[in-house]
Amino acid sequence: MPIDLPADGLAANYFIDVAQQENKSRGVRSDGLASEDRPLYEDYSVIEGATKEMRVRLAQRDRHLVRILKRTLPLGCAICGYDPIERGANQKQAHAILEAHHRTPVRAGERLSRVEDLALLCPTCHREVHQGISSIPDKSYAVGRVTRLAGI
Repeated sequence: MPIDLPADGLAANYFIDVAQQENKSRGVRSDGLASEDRPLYEDYSVIEGATKEMRVRLAQRDRHLVRILKRTLPLGCAICGYDPIERGANQKQAHAILEAHHRTPVRAGERLSRVEDLALLCPTCHREVHQGISSIPDKSYAVGRVTRLAGI
C-alpha cells in the first residue's frame, strides 16, 4: 500500500509522527515511558536511521604512531593479555581489533606525542580504562621496548 509522503521531502518527520501516534494508541507516553498498565518494552517502536548533519570538533591523532606501536610490540592487551591471533585472527584482523590508548588523553590539548606514550588494549579493557574501572600498569606502556625494537 503506497504512503502519501509530504511534498516538502521531510519523510522522516512523517514516519516519526506515525510512530508516535501508534505508540500513543498502545499506551506509551510521549516521553517514552509506558503507562502504568503496560511494561515499557511492550509494543514500543521508534523510527531510527534518519540522517542528521552535525558540526563536530575532534582532536587530531596521528595514525603513524599507532602503526609503529602495533608493528613493534607483541599484539596483545596490556591489561588482560587478550591475544587475537591465539583466537584465530590473522595479523591484519589483530591490528584492527587492538586499540592504542594514550597515557595522556588527546583531549588534554596539543602536545608532542611519542610511541612510548601508548599502550595496546583490547576494546573492553580500553572502555574500562576510560570509565575508571581498570588502570594500565606503567610497565605496560611502550617505554624502552619500542625504542629498541624500532631503532628509534
